[in-house]
Amino acid sequence: MDVGAGTVDLSFFQLLANESDEAPLRYYHAAVLDAGSSMLELKSLRFEPSLDRREVLAYKEGTLANPSDKLLQAFDRARREIHNYVGRGVGDAVVATESKLHTDRAMQLRQMRCVKLMFTGGGFCHAPYELAARFFQRARQWNFEAPMTPIPIPDDIEWDKEVTPVPFPRLSVAYGLSFPRYDVDGQKFPSQTAVNPDAPRPTRRPEVQAPTKDEV
Repeated sequence: MDVGAGTVDLSFFQLLANESDEAPLRYYHAAVLDAGSSMLELKSLRFEPSLDRREVLAYKEGTLANPSDKLLQAFDRARREIHNYVGRGVGDAVVATESKLHTDRAMQLRQMRCVKLMFTGGGFCHAPYELAARFFQRARQWNFEAPMTPIPIPDDIEWDKEVTPVPFPRLSVAYGLSFPRYDVDGQKFPSQTAVNPDAPRPTRRPEVQAPTKDEV
């Protein structure tokens, strides 16, 4: 799960231990949910328009000392709505993934009990996102919960020494999985790319004014 400001990106895949396999990564389902972290303040302001946006942001970031009751109620309502929406999205993804596993239902559930959750993104937080991701486990009344596992950092890629910390979580979710392994070293992040002075700049089109009734 990659939680950004605008969206939550889900991907269910299987990584095979046998590296000799021609397809060590098998992707079963992916989805993009309109529930990024910015929705927390947007929904709060929608539920309580009288709130100050700066105070909502400060509360979200944990820097507001004494939030008002209105803010707490609106933010909690926004958090619950996002939790339910993301939980349904994860549940739909689990059902779609299970349909591509073993044809026997008991074997499907057994395979899904080996799930590991990987979270990344600047907008990720325990509530509502991690709690929502575990919704499908509670719904199926499993005896244990899948462990939360950080995305591993490969040791065979030469990282730019100026980039700190190692940006593999973002690379793997947004870029790296789209590139063959031998080509990953050559990829750069936007901040590492210099602006081309010869690149064309967008020009603003003149605004078209509608004719007045006198002109018609």
